[in-house]
Amino acid sequence: MPTIMRSTSLARSLTVVAASLICLEATAQITESDWNDSLTGNQLWQIDGNWSTPAFPDDPGRADPSEEVISPVIGANLSVGLGADLNLDVGATDVTVASLRLGGTAGPVTTTISSTGGRLVFENYELNNNLDPENVIPSFNSSQALLVSGGVPGSTNVISAPILINNERVEIKSLDDFVTTNDLTITGSITFGAGTSQLNLATSDAELHINGDVVVTNVNTEDGVADGGINRSGPGTVRINGIISGDGRLELGGGDDTTTVLSGANTISGTVVAWGPIVLDNDLAFGTAVIRRGGVMSSTDDNRTINNEWAFSDYVTIAGEHSLDWAGGLTQKNSRGIVNQLPAGKTFTVSGQIGADGDPPEGTKRELYFDGSGETIVSGEMKNRIDELENEPQSFGFRGTGTVRITGVNNSYSEASYIEGANVHFASNDSLPIAEIRSIAGSVGVDTGTLYVAGDPNTVNSAFIAKLNNRSQRPLTPAGDVVWFFDYDHGGLMLTAAEADADFDFTSGDLSPVSDMSLAGGANGITYTGSVTPADSTYRFGGGTGEITLPGTNQLTGANKLVATNGLDSGTLRGLGGVRITGTNDYTGATLIEGNTLSSRSAGFQSGSYAGTTLTVLDLADGGQTSGIGASSSDASNLIVQGSTLRYEGNGDATDRLFTIGTRGATIDSSGSGPLIFSSTGALTIDTAEDRSGVVSGPAFGFQTGVTQASSSVAYNIGDTSDLVPGMQISGSFLTESGSDDDEVITIVKIQSPTRVQFSDPVGPFVNFAAAASTLSFVDVERTFTLAGDNTGDNVLNPTISDSATGVVNLAKSGSGKWIVNGINTYSGDTIVEDGVLSITNSYLSDTGNVEVGGGGLFDLDFAGTDTIGALYLDGIPQLTLGTFGGIGSGADFESSHFSGSGLLGTTAIPNTQLAGDFNNDGVVNAADYTVWRDNEGAAEGTLVNAPGTPGVIGSDHYDLWVSNYGATIFGAASSAASAAVPEPGALALFLAAIATSLTNRWRHPTA
Repeated sequence: MPTIMRSTSLARSLTVVAASLICLEATAQITESDWNDSLTGNQLWQIDGNWSTPAFPDDPGRADPSEEVISPVIGANLSVGLGADLNLDVGATDVTVASLRLGGTAGPVTTTISSTGGRLVFENYELNNNLDPENVIPSFNSSQALLVSGGVPGSTNVISAPILINNERVEIKSLDDFVTTNDLTITGSITFGAGTSQLNLATSDAELHINGDVVVTNVNTEDGVADGGINRSGPGTVRINGIISGDGRLELGGGDDTTTVLSGANTISGTVVAWGPIVLDNDLAFGTAVIRRGGVMSSTDDNRTINNEWAFSDYVTIAGEHSLDWAGGLTQKNSRGIVNQLPAGKTFTVSGQIGADGDPPEGTKRELYFDGSGETIVSGEMKNRIDELENEPQSFGFRGTGTVRITGVNNSYSEASYIEGANVHFASNDSLPIAEIRSIAGSVGVDTGTLYVAGDPNTVNSAFIAKLNNRSQRPLTPAGDVVWFFDYDHGGLMLTAAEADADFDFTSGDLSPVSDMSLAGGANGITYTGSVTPADSTYRFGGGTGEITLPGTNQLTGANKLVATNGLDSGTLRGLGGVRITGTNDYTGATLIEGNTLSSRSAGFQSGSYAGTTLTVLDLADGGQTSGIGASSSDASNLIVQGSTLRYEGNGDATDRLFTIGTRGATIDSSGSGPLIFSSTGALTIDTAEDRSGVVSGPAFGFQTGVTQASSSVAYNIGDTSDLVPGMQISGSFLTESGSDDDEVITIVKIQSPTRVQFSDPVGPFVNFAAAASTLSFVDVERTFTLAGDNTGDNVLNPTISDSATGVVNLAKSGSGKWIVNGINTYSGDTIVEDGVLSITNSYLSDTGNVEVGGGGLFDLDFAGTDTIGALYLDGIPQLTLGTFGGIGSGADFESSHFSGSGLLGTTAIPNTQLAGDFNNDGVVNAADYTVWRDNEGAAEGTLVNAPGTPGVIGSDHYDLWVSNYGATIFGAASSAASAAVPEPGALALFLAAIATSLTNRWRHPTA
């Protein structure tokens, strides 16, 4: 019985879908009155004989007597073959319609709806609760009023009559044969009645220009309830040139596909809720209203100043091409921030007071974040709260890849400043915060001297340094380890021009609190010519977004190692906060190029993501010889690249140095005027996460260990987490698989600190009450080794590439340059040629590894015979036929310009097309995929391929996925798939109806 009920329900849903599609091209349930197209010039609406119906269109005070019975609504159609302009006066009294069409169809005329006292009222009110699947009758436009601005190209459509939107959503859009193609201009006033009243533009084919006044009074007296809305649905651009007035709550915009331009000197005094993108074309765009939310704000003038109070509860973006000054009070209510995406040379200035939080729960600490890639100037006072009556300590945070200049003085917020990105400038010590600064990435400094005031080594900037602490000065916990990355400062120190030649000793004394930090430049970079006496025999450089350049000979010397760190490389962002060494050095320690784990989400970065660093050198040599990376031996342990990039920009060098590919992968970039050759034929080291000691204990004894209930899935007191990666499997004596899932593995979900990781499965409250250390073991995640750069010479990699002890390695080629790989490699992952040329001289590719060649890539198969691989993708298209592939003239089964050389690739696997709904994986979504779904209905999750976002047993969700993608195809599939036409809605509807009938009959007569 349950099966019959479920199947019958599905059959009904199929019927509903089919019925909806069958009526797609026919507008239902409206009685539309057509205007007599012979009447032009000045005319009157309220004359029955002017219309095609017995009475002129008017349906005042409409009420829906029955939600189960759908009755026609009244509409007016002025989109007729007018021979001249029409000015239609609604009269001295109101007229009410559910639909209005404008725009001459015979030629480009002007159609105007005017008034001599009456209003144009929009009401639909025909609700739809008809659930009979055998007789679906939809209400017109889903019970919303419709306004269509159509006509032939060049038509002008104007409404100068006052408009009343009375508890109604008025949608300006296209609906079936009601097509909006031309802009609509409203010069009459717009008033919103009680209830949900909105005027929305739901098309990108035309704009709405509101030149009349918009009146928003507090008709809905309940707090937080909107009194009117404009442009809430999208997509579309609405330009409001008239004056917005009233004491009500106005909602503007919807999603990212809406744009609302405010050009009037508005006087609204209530609240404006800015949901979608807002373009500020007047300093009084918001009147004196309080602003809530924010979405995207942009300006049309570099001198734009907004004086409104603004409190947002989600991230807001400052965009566009012009600077903007916010002089009103600004705050947030949910630990959110401002994402400044202005271009170079433009600024977002906060000249008014800025409160870190608007209304935190008692005892709760929140932060306001500055984020994005643009330049932000904060000249107003930074406070805990704008309302000083409840002055609980709050914080500010700094993220992203932009620049923040804090120029105001007497900043009074009293919690820490958290820096995990950006270039953060304090104009002087007077701009410094009260509390400490916690820096884990980016760069921070004082413009009058970060370490030395005015560059004078005799005047240490102790006021700034006192805000920072090194690892040994961190807050102590019962467990004795580091709880969070923010517990001590290890981000970048932004040097000023006056400090560019200064000498620094971090081993003791005044500078020891910043000994774990790296020297960096601002957004424009810096050339540093001084010398450093490093703490722990480790030079540390990098941070922020500008590059720090070290030009000297033997500027780095002695038995020290170099760490290039705190860069902000991620995705397509490369070189931000990097280190450039243009001279040669004789230091003999190792070179480590690494990044940072970012605790929080920011523009361009996900929470917990890893930002790498780029080290650029102009000189590489054999091990033991001076070079840009010192004179250490050629052993791979002396050059470690962890999720970062070694970039060569020299005239051409050969080196026998090997290197280590970190657990997060590595990139070698050759972008000099000459090629780079790695001459050694030894093996590259593929770093693996070795076993190590750590503690896992239950939360019941958190008071002893420092592990709280909130962090019960934490392994702590680990000696080092720098090579651990989210997704790695972790196992140990006190780690047990949770009964809440069946994946049979425990994985790292976050790197919490240099000594702690969070993992996926909870620990029982009384596990390991003694907090005894045990051995933790790890399984590496897949990583990618990338050969990059734009040098098109013969860059050569002779060393061999393998997998790690427990994980797969992929090889990728990016950039327009060329790399020749000569090793007989054993890595088992994929080989990806995104751009440029990758040449391999041995047929070493894994029999199960896939090959991907992008549109800008060439894979040179410089070997004899056929190399067996798994699946093949060319320009993103999966190749669905097995065989051999090679260059033009190679004799392969399939020849392609993506290849050159005499070698061939032999495919052994057909990849999933990744085409949603393509359940038989043939490259097209058609009736055959329905058959696969039908034959597998009720099967276990994962039975069907190409079914994203459909967890659970095979059922109606998978069917819906097939319906929504019916007719989709991929270029390059089999000929039958490639030539398949996308069906008309009617054809699909008939097919669905037939399926529904078949299913209903089948399910009504189950087999005993």
